[in-house]
Amino acid sequence: MTQVQEWRIERTLDSDSLVISIVAPGGESQSFLVAQADAHDIGEVLRRRAAWAEPGER
Repeated sequence: MTQVQEWRIERTLDSDSLVISIVAPGGESQSFLVAQADAHDIGEVLRRRAAWAEPGER
């Protein structure tokens, strides 16, 4: 497990998929091609988790 220093989401030109790119503090990066339905599911989980977080955890 590693912390995320930077992230970005980009739409692909040739499909409905998204590219999620993550950069670690050491500069290592990884990109993932994510289908639109999976991206929606990821967003929903993050929204729920943020709603459960204590104010000091955000």
